[in-house]
Amino acid sequence: MEIGMLAMFYLLGSIPAAWLVAKLVGGKDISHVGSGNVGVMNVALNVSRWAALVVFLVEIAKGIASVLLARKLGLGEAMTGLAVICTVIGTRW
Repeated sequence: MEIGMLAMFYLLGSIPAAWLVAKLVGGKDISHVGSGNVGVMNVALNVSRWAALVVFLVEIAKGIASVLLARKLGLGEAMTGLAVICTVIGTRW
């Protein structure tokens, strides 16, 4: 059961906020412009700084959501920590 929950947190982190915002705001596939990195800085340089701010806030919200969701599910401190780590791993890879 814990592995399934950790996979859920990984999937939460893997939501490509930068790609989605760049596509919605600028109509660009951020992975094919600039550095090709799907991240805040590439959005700031190739779409707009406001779009980058939105991406930044969504990334923060994913981290906060993982903590709140883990606590809501009654996971212990260790599992909450693992949930956050899985969210970060999902964001990065």
